[in-house]
Amino acid sequence: MSLAITAFALGIAYAAVPGAVNTESIRRALHSGFRSGFLIQFGALVGDAAWAIVGLTGAAIFLQSDTIAGVLGLISASLLLWLACQALRGALSPRHDAAHAAGGGSLRVGLAFGVANPAGVAFWSGLGASIFGTTAPDMISLAVLLVFFLAGATTWGAILVQVIAWGGQKAGHRLLPIVDAISAILLGWFGIKWLWTAFQRLRPVVMPMLRVLI
Repeated sequence: MSLAITAFALGIAYAAVPGAVNTESIRRALHSGFRSGFLIQFGALVGDAAWAIVGLTGAAIFLQSDTIAGVLGLISASLLLWLACQALRGALSPRHDAAHAAGGGSLRVGLAFGVANPAGVAFWSGLGASIFGTTAPDMISLAVLLVFFLAGATTWGAILVQVIAWGGQKAGHRLLPIVDAISAILLGWFGIKWLWTAFQRLRPVVMPMLRVLI
């Protein structure tokens, strides 16, 4: 019970941190309602669950390569920059079709967020170490941690998206260009940040290759 409560609270705290997932889910909730915004959250959590299995079972050592982390970072950065362009297009074209301006494929985008997040495996490895220490956890404890963590994150995501969708209905479409513009800035910033991080991870691999070519 103690582990379940801790995991649930950690899930809420994890999901409440401002970031690319919350930015995009808020934007889509305003454009297309609860379902579109929630699918971003849900898809990202499915991707996080995959990293959780890797990180909590000790398989993270296979993903500590700078090359793998850098490639994941490039994928994440590309996704964020593409979404930033979609948001900017929505800000510049307020009458643009809402579904297209929101980017489409919310579940796929959310899943891509979770899977391509290079920080996922590090987070779960660190979480497992902080909770279980050096003791090897049993499968029941791992299941409780994962299930209640995801339950807490899902609860927070559903509440956030519902409030935003309700606010969007009350405000109408007047806020959409403003939200799109803010989202474009935030998503672009996250994209550039992840791109730089990926470059730093790949530099030890890429630079020797460039020297050979030059």
